[in-house]
Amino acid sequence: MVVSSENNSPRGAGRSARQQARDDLVMATNSSSIVSKRSVERIYYPDEPHFFRFFVKKFQRRAPLINRGYHLRMHIIDVAVRRFLQRPSQRKKVIVNLGCGSDVLPWQCLTRYPDYCHHAKFVDIDFPDLMTKKSRIVQETPELLSPLSGIKATAERHVLFQSDEYAQIGCDLRDLTNVERSLSALVSLPDSEFLFVAEVSITYMETEAADGVIRWASSLGQAEFCLLEQIVPDGPDHPFAQTMLRHFEKLKTPLKSVSTYPDLEAQHNRFCGLGWAYTDVESLWQAWSNNQWLSPEERKMLDRIEPFDEWEEFALFASHYCIVTAKTDAACSSSTGFSRTVFLNSVLPAVSAFTQFSKYEGSRGQRRFGATMAFKDELGQRVIANTFGLGTTSRLRSYDLYSQALVLRNIKGYHPGPPSRMCHAVTSLGSHGNLLSGGRTSPGTALRDCWLFSKATHSWTRLKDLPIPLYRHAVTRLGRSNMALLIGGKTGSSSIFGGCLLHRPGSGWVECKIAGSEYQPTFGAALVGFSEVNVNSDGDPSSGTQVRFRGILAGGLLGDGTVAKQVLRWNVLLPPGDGDSIITFESLIGEGAPSSDSDSTRVRSAGDLVSRFGASALLRDGDHIVLIGGVVSGDILSKKHEILVIDVSGSDYRILAAYHPAISHNSLPVPRPLLIGVSVFTDRSGSLVILGGGATCFSMGTYWNEGCYSILHILANPNKDYTQPSASHCQWNFSQTLEVTEEPQSQVDSTIQDGRTHISSLDIPRVRIDSGFSFLELKQVTIHKAIHSKMDFNAKNFVYVTVPFGDFMRSVSEGNKMYLRALSEDQPAEQPANLKTDFPQLADDFQLPEELSLVTENAFSSVLRISGSVNMWLHYDVMANVYCQVVGVAVNIFFRNLETGYSSGRDVYGNRDLAGHFDGVRISS
Repeated sequence: MVVSSENNSPRGAGRSARQQARDDLVMATNSSSIVSKRSVERIYYPDEPHFFRFFVKKFQRRAPLINRGYHLRMHIIDVAVRRFLQRPSQRKKVIVNLGCGSDVLPWQCLTRYPDYCHHAKFVDIDFPDLMTKKSRIVQETPELLSPLSGIKATAERHVLFQSDEYAQIGCDLRDLTNVERSLSALVSLPDSEFLFVAEVSITYMETEAADGVIRWASSLGQAEFCLLEQIVPDGPDHPFAQTMLRHFEKLKTPLKSVSTYPDLEAQHNRFCGLGWAYTDVESLWQAWSNNQWLSPEERKMLDRIEPFDEWEEFALFASHYCIVTAKTDAACSSSTGFSRTVFLNSVLPAVSAFTQFSKYEGSRGQRRFGATMAFKDELGQRVIANTFGLGTTSRLRSYDLYSQALVLRNIKGYHPGPPSRMCHAVTSLGSHGNLLSGGRTSPGTALRDCWLFSKATHSWTRLKDLPIPLYRHAVTRLGRSNMALLIGGKTGSSSIFGGCLLHRPGSGWVECKIAGSEYQPTFGAALVGFSEVNVNSDGDPSSGTQVRFRGILAGGLLGDGTVAKQVLRWNVLLPPGDGDSIITFESLIGEGAPSSDSDSTRVRSAGDLVSRFGASALLRDGDHIVLIGGVVSGDILSKKHEILVIDVSGSDYRILAAYHPAISHNSLPVPRPLLIGVSVFTDRSGSLVILGGGATCFSMGTYWNEGCYSILHILANPNKDYTQPSASHCQWNFSQTLEVTEEPQSQVDSTIQDGRTHISSLDIPRVRIDSGFSFLELKQVTIHKAIHSKMDFNAKNFVYVTVPFGDFMRSVSEGNKMYLRALSEDQPAEQPANLKTDFPQLADDFQLPEELSLVTENAFSSVLRISGSVNMWLHYDVMANVYCQVVGVAVNIFFRNLETGYSSGRDVYGNRDLAGHFDGVRISS
């Protein structure tokens, strides 16, 4: 939030109506921001006093991606302020929050770092209107006022509130004369050391005015500046950047500085030219992986608080924000604090690949985090299916079919098969079929079921399950066999599978023992297997033969949320007989890593570009790999590096060329794809087919790729000449969507004839009760504490007690006779219970399946019940109920179709709802 008024007269004075309206729109950005920060405060800081609640009337739980992004923003600012406070100084330390909005940084620091705040003062500056409102809230709220001492009035008209620890200034930041006068009325400028904080604030100002603020701050003697704002590191045409810029333009609050200072280098030069002797610049994605900002344990802890799997989207968000730390004292560092990143591969051929683009109609083809498989229709025409994944509103239980033919023959529009999922794997096992394994519903609910799709009958068959649930695991075919290798993956919200598995037809999954320590367990890695097989025999027929397969594994995400910088060659050894299979890993190094003579240039190795998370990898020409999309460590993956061809034929590997789709057959430009969540396939002609894909761009909207891309001639030799094929020969087009259901067609037909709905075997996500609800440890709940195992409402053989949730959970797990029926937290006598409001920490973990969307859309209440070894009394619910048992076993006895009907007397609560019901039935009939 930033003050952009031209003076500090009463509202509107000296301002045109248009200028005032623009100020109001900028102020409105504060409202959305503090709601998100309130969500982070409540979820990620349960053990701290909550201060945003005094500025946010109603709590709204934000999506995990927004929570994670705002947590990173808040954490970075907190660390910067903490470092400033902890640094020894003889001067008074003054923290000035420029465009503070309703931020509560002063109270958070006074609570977290009281020992370092004794000689510090916090000063908030923003619009006079906004600061007047904030001042009133502070003075009317004991929790905000009580930490402050020495409160007094001031003659300076722009100073709205003053105390020993904290002050407020309502002033236009472009009116720097009045800003400095107000500040000097609060502290002695020559005797103070300043930290200026601008968190997504001055970017709303005209660039010249924003630069004036930065220059002015450097003139106050010993000072530091912490700037956090948006950048467009790969240009405004990057899909995320497009979405971000359009979002703020739609709000009529355009980002003014981003066009002048689009990247880290520009921001560094900006501060160097505005009077700052030392400047350090990082993107938030670099800061995320930098242990100076967050330790590995801090990163791991976040997954334990809130399940999270929007990693690619988080990387996109963080790559489009920078954190600048500038100081007027050059002695604090011997370096410039900035290194311009240059990938060694920037000198490689960047090929504008000939691309066929087939535009989607409406929402057709909009599918993320699916997986491809191929089969043929009855005419032998090849079909690519983009299976399951995430659609525009929910996970999909269908697949999109693509073909080069105008019409597909004998493709049924209905298939019984697997439930909906995303982040699964589908692996072609040749004529044996396509193997589907794992996937997830929510980030905390991995799946273990496996299915085989017959290419001949176009039908699914359920196979033996994985030994553990997995998603974002990597699977590849072993040579030309019917076997598959699985490496890594996530088993839940915060755990990674550290092993390897082999799948053999008829036997299911078996462990493959890992030899050596080169491999770091990851999820979301790129995996390919070479087609050749090596068979060894020692000449003794009785000893049998050993079979060896090999391939490449690259990247993936580690348990602390950082990209693993590993490129490995793997070898799987299948011994004769029933011996254990063994896999070994060997680290590979990219050839030709140069050195840099420039202090301001940081040359990235090939491994930094090849080690990716969420990328797709395909084998080409026997020993070449095509690597597509994903995210890399620390940097935005630029357009010229998104698709690589890598030679792995030697002892190490070498990047041969980088491709990007650019030229269509009619010479029209091809829309730039976002290579996140895409599904890929390579056809027999060598074309790379890219299907679906897109990303949620933080809180700014969702970007969907506009069509299907067929990139031709992905060659090991980018200089090789070729004849351009015709568009009709190579074009892949969306054909139809094929729905998948649980039941065979005959059963569905009988259900339709029966006229009654039959739903069975739906997947209900598992709420984190088995983790002990550590995040709700101190929450007070009212429970039934029973004397006997059979509770009796009339006899009242129980009492109501209020206990901490953690104590209740421990007592229940020990078998005590207790029962919790959650009530509305805010107004239990007036409002129904609602899981999202009363237990927001669980809301995202529990989602009814899409088949019950009618229930979700018309839900009156959602009640959390937890019981020990007790039985409930008989009771009747007027409304229809959906009971979901997610942990343990419950037995419900339902009385229905009774010949004598139900009693018309009072129930145990004294209600006569049943009599009224039957009266209504009688009258209406």
